[in-house]
Amino acid sequence: MVTSGCPECGFEPGSIAPEVAARRLHTAMLGWETVLAGPAACQRPAPQTWSPTEYACHVRDLCRLLPARLAMMVSFEDPQFENWDQDDAAVRHAYWTVQAAEACADLRRWAAAAASTLQAVADDQMPRTGSRSDGTRMTIGELCANFVHEVEHHLQDAGGTLPRPGQELDVVCLPELQAGGVARRGLTMPTDPATQQSPPQSSRN
Repeated sequence: MVTSGCPECGFEPGSIAPEVAARRLHTAMLGWETVLAGPAACQRPAPQTWSPTEYACHVRDLCRLLPARLAMMVSFEDPQFENWDQDDAAVRHAYWTVQAAEACADLRRWAAAAASTLQAVADDQMPRTGSRSDGTRMTIGELCANFVHEVEHHLQDAGGTLPRPGQELDVVCLPELQAGGVARRGLTMPTDPATQQSPPQSSRN
């Protein structure tokens, strides 16, 4: 969780409204799609550094996990989230074997689902809190800020850039995901549009 600003990407800590987080996610997606369409999308720049596709798989998993965390924060008083180990997830899901086109399609699908969930959070719910397994407590606004930082920072890690003003994607969710389990001002656990199974309820620390 960013608490003092990120010296690498310049992200400033604080609170971000869910609808703003949804817009920034859609904007970042244009950068992700550009990176994943490149010839080096599956190439690691160094043996111990993820390729752009591996970073995209990680961000995809963050998009899958966000709705569960938001649903818990809206439904319960200060819930504690299960631990989620990003390194373990990379091994279990074999990020290094995923092709760029598959990663792009999955990321786009789950980013739309995450954006739909973000847009369903009411403004007066932003102060609601949840706690990580390490005891770190955050509000919904702080969770949104941390999520946006992950999406945008890892785009930079993958060699991409945020689009210039005017290039942003439209903030309307993909049509096939508009009925993905979220109603405005009433959150429920979204389902995977491909499998119709609920995503994992753990989250990244």
